[in-house]
Amino acid sequence: MNKIIKIALLIVIFPLLVNASGGGSVYSRYGVGERVNYFSARSLSLGALGVSSISSSGINLINPAANYKLSLTRFEASFSFENLDLQDSENSAVYNNSGFSGFSVGIPLQRDWGMTMVFGVTPYTSVGYEVITDEKDDYTERFIGDGGISKLYLSGTYKLPYDIILGASLDYYTGTISNQSVVEFVDANKVDGGFENKRKYQGAGVSLGVISPDVAGFVNIEKLTDIHLALSYSLVSDLKTTDMLLTGKAGEFEKVYSNEVKSNIPSQLGIGFNLKWDKDYLILFDYIYSSWKDYEFNSESYEYMKNLSRLGIGFEYQKSDINQYSTIGEQMSYRAGFSYEKKQLVINGNEIDQLGVHAGFSFPTGFGSNIDFGFMYGIRGTTDNGLLKENFFQADLTLSFGELWFVRQDR
Repeated sequence: MNKIIKIALLIVIFPLLVNASGGGSVYSRYGVGERVNYFSARSLSLGALGVSSISSSGINLINPAANYKLSLTRFEASFSFENLDLQDSENSAVYNNSGFSGFSVGIPLQRDWGMTMVFGVTPYTSVGYEVITDEKDDYTERFIGDGGISKLYLSGTYKLPYDIILGASLDYYTGTISNQSVVEFVDANKVDGGFENKRKYQGAGVSLGVISPDVAGFVNIEKLTDIHLALSYSLVSDLKTTDMLLTGKAGEFEKVYSNEVKSNIPSQLGIGFNLKWDKDYLILFDYIYSSWKDYEFNSESYEYMKNLSRLGIGFEYQKSDINQYSTIGEQMSYRAGFSYEKKQLVINGNEIDQLGVHAGFSFPTGFGSNIDFGFMYGIRGTTDNGLLKENFFQADLTLSFGELWFVRQDR
């Protein structure tokens, strides 16, 4: 498959999968929405986010330093599907949601110096829910939310003496979040109405990363290799926020209020390490912490926000001695993982936790190119104190094409 066909394939498949339908997590209605942790099928299947995930065949968006091993110019585009089963103490409902998870381009600039450049766009937060209350007298209430914040980024890496890797990313955040409340009357002679709160965000940030050299020599175990420690840190400036209130007939809202304010998005710290056993088995451990208790909108904090923490463990099997003559079976890789997240919410006195089990694999489409599949089954929330428990299944697909563009060949 040549370069032109590969790029055309992205263009054709994208509009088929980008449209979303149904709803998402009810808990995304709080703050700026559900924080998006997975940016590719590989990161989803590992369950470990990727603070220390170093790969020459995939792009890492958690830690900019982890892209220093890119050997080919790489194009990636990801798509996601989610099936969500919501339950309270008496009722349940099922929703499906699909959408585009972003794209990225990675370019190796100077391999000996570990210099690469990566750019693209990815979701940062996501809002998508729809709740309909039981009928009261002659009306029902409908609560709808959609939108989110996206991140555009440009990052680079550099190898220091002693094989210490540094990475940095310039980030730009933009997006719109809408929350609606609508009253719908059973009597057709009465006019449905409600209001919508719409917020438009924009602002800049920076992400930094560092990865240690291989410290396996200090352990001195024969089959234990490639032990790396890693840190990542992201800082978001106060986002300029246009806060609007619209009201009127359902579906015909008109703006009645608009104001320019600031949204204070907290920083995020990531710590991780990885190791290889017998060259073919990769094990990852990651921890993420974000101080969402410090989140503010228009200088106002919220009691339901708390600090977020997340632990992930991932496993990957891939033969280390593959080449362009290896069979498809030899080029495939297999992944599994586990994650536990204490989310940034306390609702009705209950902390919202999430458990996840992950799996996935890569199918080669040519040497240096592959299609990644990632799967996750998770449980989020509780039915206690009038809350919702969410059982969800997520499937991600990432198209990853590697090419020799921009790479100078030895002659």
